[in-house]
Amino acid sequence: MMFYQALSDEQRQRFNAMNGPREGAPSAANMTAACSQGAGSFIDLPVQRIEQVVQPTAQQQSAFNDLKQAAQKASDQLQSSCPTAVPKSPVARVDTVETRLNAMVTAIKSVRPGLQNFYASLSDEQKAKFNTMGPPPNTTSSPQQRQSGGQQ
Repeated sequence: MMFYQALSDEQRQRFNAMNGPREGAPSAANMTAACSQGAGSFIDLPVQRIEQVVQPTAQQQSAFNDLKQAAQKASDQLQSSCPTAVPKSPVARVDTVETRLNAMVTAIKSVRPGLQNFYASLSDEQKAKFNTMGPPPNTTSSPQQRQSGGQQ
């Protein structure tokens, strides 16, 4: 940060202009859009799929509901942490990335207890199903298509 502060206004303008898109590199605008589109998918648990495969018992339902609520809350928090605009200065961009990464860490920490509690409540048979659970059998779309809801 001290380097950037030591620059003259003209040098800062030139430094800021260096962020132009390079071939093969995502543009800042694309990164902001990706954050908005993928914010929830970072922590999205396929709760319907988990329920279908694991089939929680009545005794496990409370832990499962807690997990669903924690995942939804984390998803909402991640969505709200997405930047609405890409800052012009490199220092501000790094600050934005730091904020986003901190939000991801917070989301993971908020979901982990619910996941651990639910997982601990499962029988060995349910754990085996949970551990090997993949996408629904009829899902042949790419991860990108699933993220966008199959629409292109």
